[in-house]
Amino acid sequence: MKVCYVTHKPNLTGANRSLLDLLDGLDRDRYEPVVLVNRRGPLLSELKKRDIPYQYALIPPTLNSDNPVLDFLKRVLNSAPVNRLCVETVKLRLRGIRPDLVHNNSLLCSVGMQAARELKLPYLCHFRDFLWEDHHRKLLRPKRVHKLMDDADICISISESVKEKFQPFVTKDVVVIQDGIHTELYDLPVRSVLRGGEVHLLMAGRLHPGKGQLDAVKAVELARQKTDRDLKLHILGTVGDPAYAEELHDYVDSRHLDFVSIEDFVSDLSALREACDIGLTCSYSEGLGRVTIENMLASLLVIASDSGGTLEIVTDMENGIYYKTGDPADLAEKILWALDHPDECMPIIEEGHRFAKETYDCRAYTAKVQDLYEQVLKNH
Repeated sequence: MKVCYVTHKPNLTGANRSLLDLLDGLDRDRYEPVVLVNRRGPLLSELKKRDIPYQYALIPPTLNSDNPVLDFLKRVLNSAPVNRLCVETVKLRLRGIRPDLVHNNSLLCSVGMQAARELKLPYLCHFRDFLWEDHHRKLLRPKRVHKLMDDADICISISESVKEKFQPFVTKDVVVIQDGIHTELYDLPVRSVLRGGEVHLLMAGRLHPGKGQLDAVKAVELARQKTDRDLKLHILGTVGDPAYAEELHDYVDSRHLDFVSIEDFVSDLSALREACDIGLTCSYSEGLGRVTIENMLASLLVIASDSGGTLEIVTDMENGIYYKTGDPADLAEKILWALDHPDECMPIIEEGHRFAKETYDCRAYTAKVQDLYEQVLKNH
């Protein structure tokens, strides 16, 4: 079976990292993958490593922007004439590839869905984000995208929370399959943490208001005022919102917060995670929470916001600790509690490590998706 995967950006953020995990787990004796991308980017290097072919097509953005100029350009790219041109380029690629099935890696790949529908090819739509709740973005052409979602043979959601958001727009039942990851790539043995004079906290993810990096900075700033321990906060992430990134840097610089480091995201965080004690997830509404799972696997104490898909991963005081979303003071209190109770934190870390290894194995995830492929072809 030949499967064509359509993705909206050639980056290595959560959606495409999950796509790579899926491709790694595919039974290559049964499935032949091909990926459609809209331009060059780091994703292509990863596809080359895996000997997975890819082709270029015109895949326009489908979300609005806070930047007026960029928003105007996006609206032009989503206008009916330009959308038609993009659909035709995707159809041209699909005719050459001749796939049995089209898998849209995100609902943002609307032209992939439209091209598949017009060619009468079965297609799947993968819901990976809330959009407004996590990225403060809206669909530019919601009616068009909602119709394409509803016409999909199957829609997959990465969490019950994301399903709840989009189920009203789809007549078929949305299937929930939580992402799987290569647990062995992030697995670090349980070790003694929170014991030294220095305590290191890690936060990885795009610099974007919805990710809550500024809340983390304020929380650690508050916590440092109430403890003699030397707290260090490591923030790693590509810039998702330039204005927010500037605000974050300005806050750190203006207050001379030398305990905060902000660096570009790197794909392998193993060395840094091994040197850290606490992994933070401060998102206002995470679709699922891949970084949370990675932190559990790395045997960090997970402290996370009580919202979105994180609620389906973390059980408070069992495999992680919750704080009130958007409340730096509450996050500071949870950090201080952890500093004062390292012995009580160890069972939480151990359970998080066990839970993540057993629940989010990539092979089980891929097997579920492959079962859906067979179901679609049988019913199409």
